[in-house]
Amino acid sequence: MNHPKIFDACVPVLVRYLESLERIVVAVEAMPVEESNVVLQSQLAPDMLPFYKQVETAAYFALRTAYPLAGLPVPPFLESGPTLVALHARVKSTLGLLQDLSPSDFIDALDRTIHERGGAALIELPAERFLHEFALPNFFFHLNMAYALARLHGCALGKTQYDGFHVYKNEG
Repeated sequence: MNHPKIFDACVPVLVRYLESLERIVVAVEAMPVEESNVVLQSQLAPDMLPFYKQVETAAYFALRTAYPLAGLPVPPFLESGPTLVALHARVKSTLGLLQDLSPSDFIDALDRTIHERGGAALIELPAERFLHEFALPNFFFHLNMAYALARLHGCALGKTQYDGFHVYKNEG
């Protein structure tokens, strides 16, 4: 059975918000170099990932979300490195991989049980629960951490750049 519902709930959402992640990286890049370098390494707490790792992880979580649902192996994670050029490349590469997927890749998606890791935990969930309760929340967690770290350091971002829907008089 074909389930474009899973494709529609997954791939377009991930693409839209990876484009948001790219806007966040561009906004950090627009900061003075010394300030953008601080953002790249900044953390909300000592035990949390720095900005550049949050960006890498959000991008990789997009692949860890879509590929298992499509019944495909997840492309390997490759370290980008703590540079804005590397982060741009990571996000663009991930966008390309997602845009290569089609609704036909998600045939029988709802019949799949997804096996994944959440830290040291082994996760085994039916596809729809995997998408809505594990994968998308984790993707958005890392995206939001990147956004929060950029804002914490004075980056010119707002909801307009985050979701592309909101428009406020005091934002660009």
